[in-house]
Amino acid sequence: MTIPGEMARATGLSRPEAGRGNRGLVAEGYATMPASGVYQLAARGLGARSVPVSTRTTSTRR
Repeated sequence: MTIPGEMARATGLSRPEAGRGNRGLVAEGYATMPASGVYQLAARGLGARSVPVSTRTTSTRR
């Protein structure tokens, strides 16, 4: 569970940017918003698809 401003402080993002990210997680079903500015991971069953933690690409050496 995150409280207002916690995600921004932890990631170095601005509060509006962190809020957009959290609302995106809610829209995709990965989190819930029990109160304005408060987010909680959604309970997901065993059949839930996995999501990559990082979208950073790695280069291959030739």
